[in-house]
Amino acid sequence: MDKDVTFFEQMEKQEKKVAKDIIRLADGIRSSAIKSLLEVMALDSERHARLYEAVADILEPSRRMISSADMKRIQEEVERHVREESQHLEDVKKMADSAKDSKVKIILNVIVDDEIN
Repeated sequence: MDKDVTFFEQMEKQEKKVAKDIIRLADGIRSSAIKSLLEVMALDSERHARLYEAVADILEPSRRMISSADMKRIQEEVERHVREESQHLEDVKKMADSAKDSKVKIILNVIVDDEIN
């Protein structure tokens, strides 16, 4: 097996462990706001794990790729998703700009930054 594939498989496993550890921590937190923030961090690690898995899939020629019909369906769905996310981003920017509560403003700005980056 290619050393790069092995590297990305290891990164996937590490990210999954981080996500699991953060979820375990979140489960013991009573504050719903803090718990939600921790769960978002865990989701980010899980997302990274899946991206590492995708890279390993691409680099490993023996792994199954997708058909052109599936690719077309995926492309259509991704395009729809991008349009919706763009509208959501504009809405959240407006809400962040007008938020009176500084904590709400911070969280909304984190969402905006995450969407942009």
